[in-house]
Amino acid sequence: MRVFVAGGAGVLGRRLVPQLVTRGHEVTATTTSTAKLGLLEQLGAEAVVMDGWMRCRSVRWR
Repeated sequence: MRVFVAGGAGVLGRRLVPQLVTRGHEVTATTTSTAKLGLLEQLGAEAVVMDGWMRCRSVRWR
């Protein structure tokens, strides 16, 4: 099964990702930092940098 983990480099994600990979899942995990991409790949996940607030910061609220 394909699994998406938001916050894969966080406290819970660091424990969850390897368990999912060990059980045979294809894991895609996100982080907000390019510095943590290597960590996610070492854990066995496809790593993606994504900041959910990026768009909100660039929009002017009326």
